Amino acid sequence: MYEDLGTLLRIDTLQPLLLAEALIECSNYKSNVIDRCLREVAKELQAKEDVTAHRVDKTAAFMLIHTEKYHRKLDDILVDSSKFQRIAKNPVDDIKHEASRINETVNAACVALHLPPIVGNHDLSYIYGNVKTNKLRNPLCLIISQIRAPPYQLAKKLNAVLTPYVLGDRSLKSSAGFMKVLKMTPTGGVIGSMDVESPFPNIPVDETIQIILDRVYRDDSMLPKHIPLRSVQKRLLSPPRGHMSIQKDGAAMGSPLGALFTNFYMGTVKCWVFTTTETPSTYIQYIDDTFMSTSTEEEVEHLQQAFHDHSRLNFTNEYCHDCRLPFLNILMGQQVESLITQVYTKPANLGMCLNGENKYPESYKHTAISAFVRKALSHCCSWKGKHAELEHAVQVLINNGYSSWDIT
Repeated sequence: MYEDLGTLLRIDTLQPLLLAEALIECSNYKSNVIDRCLREVAKELQAKEDVTAHRVDKTAAFMLIHTEKYHRKLDDILVDSSKFQRIAKNPVDDIKHEASRINETVNAACVALHLPPIVGNHDLSYIYGNVKTNKLRNPLCLIISQIRAPPYQLAKKLNAVLTPYVLGDRSLKSSAGFMKVLKMTPTGGVIGSMDVESPFPNIPVDETIQIILDRVYRDDSMLPKHIPLRSVQKRLLSPPRGHMSIQKDGAAMGSPLGALFTNFYMGTVKCWVFTTTETPSTYIQYIDDTFMSTSTEEEVEHLQQAFHDHSRLNFTNEYCHDCRLPFLNILMGQQVESLITQVYTKPANLGMCLNGENKYPESYKHTAISAFVRKALSHCCSWKGKHAELEHAVQVLINNGYSSWDIT
């Protein structure tokens, strides 16, 4: 019966209704959409061992994929011996004892820091992949969930302690900050963006750790001299088929330190590049995404090559298409005298948000509604654009179970 699922999902009204109901978590909720036929299809599909459902990268959707094909995609990633190594013995206890010993040493040297003790039951990090449907051959975006690993709480603490030392020059923290940059961006010339291909797995861990230590102690920090970054950065992996591996290099998406390492490394590479290369009139960076305004496309390509030469990363760039360029969640339109902006919604966005029929506190729903309103007011440069975006937001909220009373 599950072979007919594709036909069922092609019904125009069924798919959005199923997506909306997927966000409803009331235990006594009785669906008006999922009938007996769909329930049987779901049960039959769940019982199939050769087909599994996995989340699509950067969306709330799921993709059906043959289980063996999914495992092959994971194996293709783990076969890279420069980043992963197969192990036979489970070293979780050894890692736990090592991290505990370092914690005690650090806490004794700096009472103000107080790294949390490593207590409780721990296990290997779990590895899985989200499917990139917008890429050729649908590769996986590797996620390493470190929640059950021994150093997880320690990593969270170190992330909070070290984040203030990240080089913040020409860096963004939010799209609101990007709007301020656009107001000062020259309207002539070329605007473009630069992106890192698979940044997290390709961040050199040992080099980044040295960058962090140099940065922290060059500022005469009172932190102890033995921050346990290497111990925390060890990630023991348990893929779905039970093989154990250890990640030797690369930052992990799913670790509290993943974005921190990426920010430190990219910020330092940026400093290296601009010691020998002229800085564009506008240059701003958000983790691995960069927006710039230059006189010519050749300047963008020269800058891309300079970043590649000063790092081990590969970069791609994008220019305006039909005088339009998306960056973060803002769509820019380049005109002769100004840059116009509006909210950018990715094609893969399914229009899902916190469902209004859930039994969440009212404050949660108010926050969800306020987020749509703030985005429309801050990202759209004209009142016509703000009005259109607010109308769109109202429709999205209604589709997700909010009443007119909630919205108004």
